[in-house]
Amino acid sequence: MYGRPAAFEGGAHGIAEDYPFQPLPAHDFYARTKRAAEQLVQQEAARGGLAAIAIRPNVIYGERDQLFTRRVIANLRRGLLPRVGPGTNHLSCVYAGNVASAILAALDAPTRPGFRAYNVTRDASPLLTQREFFETFAEALGVRPLRIRIPVPLIKVGVAVWSGSLRVLLPGRYSTLGNAAMSFILGENPYSVDRIRRELGWRQPFDMRTAITRSVQQ
Repeated sequence: MYGRPAAFEGGAHGIAEDYPFQPLPAHDFYARTKRAAEQLVQQEAARGGLAAIAIRPNVIYGERDQLFTRRVIANLRRGLLPRVGPGTNHLSCVYAGNVASAILAALDAPTRPGFRAYNVTRDASPLLTQREFFETFAEALGVRPLRIRIPVPLIKVGVAVWSGSLRVLLPGRYSTLGNAAMSFILGENPYSVDRIRRELGWRQPFDMRTAITRSVQQ
């Protein structure tokens, strides 16, 4: 079994596992190495004799996460709750506990030769909007942060200036991280989890409110 992040261009919806891979930035070494590793596993499985399952999560949050979750909690404890745009979109993220349950479902599945990929990219319903997601984090932490609304044009200008500065000051470095973060915070969750639910009987054990409560108890 192999795990790698799901990564596709924004704007599409209902993206299933067979959706064609999209080009990746040359300096996005993390995503490129993950994709290359999955392709190697897939090629080996195609030669016969290997049963392989790829679990494809999107952004993972949860207790002991030192990246996304840690930053969200740190900002809220500083008293800041930014809302980018209208805040009505659904973030492309999934709770670590739900990913773990999907991995167990894959390990328990009957072995069959070949390669199969499964998106694990959303929590149990009800899903929360961007605004509800961060407000639920604040409630779970017991803080009352200052709510700051950031207009979309303003963040686009800020990201463009930041990315341009990186290209000038640090040529050769990965300068599209800001665009990726902006796409995440403004975009919808485009991924379908129908295949793993249908084929492995996977059901997410945690909804987002429960997951967020668990995430801050670390």
